[in-house]
Amino acid sequence: MALEILSRLRLKGFQLSIDDFGTGFSSLETLYKLPFCELKIDKGFVFDLQKSPEARTLVESTISLARKLGLKICAEGVESEELFNELRNLQCDDAQGYYISKPIPAAAIGAFFQQWDSAQKASGKSSSPTLAAIHGLLAEILSSPDDGDDDATIVLSSAAGPSATETGRDITARIPSLLLSGDLLGSLEYVHRAIRAETGHSELKSKLVSLQSELERSLLSDSLVMTCGQRAVRLLAGESFTIGRESASNEADVAIPCRWLSRGTKNLKLFLEAGHWYVADLGSTNGHFLNGVRLKPNEKQALATGETVLEIGKTGAEAAPAWLRLRIGRENSVELSYGVAGESDEGNEQNWLIFHQEASVGRDSDASLIVNDSGSDFAADFSFRDRGLWITPRSGNTIYIGRYEFSQAVPLPAGCEVSFGASAWKIEKPHAISVQPRSLPLTAAIA
Repeated sequence: MALEILSRLRLKGFQLSIDDFGTGFSSLETLYKLPFCELKIDKGFVFDLQKSPEARTLVESTISLARKLGLKICAEGVESEELFNELRNLQCDDAQGYYISKPIPAAAIGAFFQQWDSAQKASGKSSSPTLAAIHGLLAEILSSPDDGDDDATIVLSSAAGPSATETGRDITARIPSLLLSGDLLGSLEYVHRAIRAETGHSELKSKLVSLQSELERSLLSDSLVMTCGQRAVRLLAGESFTIGRESASNEADVAIPCRWLSRGTKNLKLFLEAGHWYVADLGSTNGHFLNGVRLKPNEKQALATGETVLEIGKTGAEAAPAWLRLRIGRENSVELSYGVAGESDEGNEQNWLIFHQEASVGRDSDASLIVNDSGSDFAADFSFRDRGLWITPRSGNTIYIGRYEFSQAVPLPAGCEVSFGASAWKIEKPHAISVQPRSLPLTAAIA
């Protein structure tokens, strides 16, 4: 009876959706027998998408299954922008959750959409979605006007990789398979190759440039942590930063797990003014000392090129219990680290690389981030633009991100590994890095 009723509704033009897919009565048999048009992924799987490999596999498999069955996909329980964007990258059609809106009266829906569109435009996120660029690209490949061939081929697997004899159009034909599998970084590398192979100006090249912009936007992150072994470096770009103790209620831009520091807005400020870096004590409890003299509250102190050590909680001639070390490089970047008396810095190097416009990485002592096995004196440059962090290989150099090779500027994407020379670094979101507590000295533990 249910099958008959639902079939009649479909014949009348009603769209049917299976709710909470993956739980309860929403079995594969139900999906197979009943004439559904949409599949809604249960919020339990969506909640765990970013922290559970199993949940991610189920979500990705469900999206793939639905697409093969010709069903629309909706993800329930979307409560953050990061999750919203990740589902979009996985080619999920619709999202439902508190990130978009809590339930509202029907009369308020029109105003809601106007407000949503305005907010997206104001934040610079109103550009055409990746799928629109993909559709244009597929249309260009299929029509193949330059060849006069209406039967052009799309390569369903890019595993073989483009050869030296392939044209821009040949390389382009390999991109859709990468996009449909969610490999945005691989798609971007192939777009770079296709653009280089496509000489002169063409409609295909224009579409590739459009797709390149969309892929870059999707890969951008505004704050990242690079780790290599026990060494961790957080990249931060801007002109003003608060530095203080980790605190959920009063978060600092540079959050340091040190009890001698006050909370961010009460501790220390690092800022750029007229091309020079300054620090100012914001009224910290234990105080910051430069050359044995305590900084006066809210009075700026210029930092010279080279290394400056700010001692924390110093009393008399005794060694300070904690300190901040700031190294101002020739490129006007700041490398920040900290130390605590009685604790070894070996094996737990946690630094911050702070810059305004650009910062370099290489084995040269003048590089902003010194990496001895980077393969060259200056391997690449970090920069911040379009609301995100980028990496650009220096002239004549290439970098590898994941298994892909880049010789031009590319967004530094989270969840990948970037290599220059023999040095390989994992790139992660800041919250993905857990600060390992250092073991206390024996005397402190006994106390």
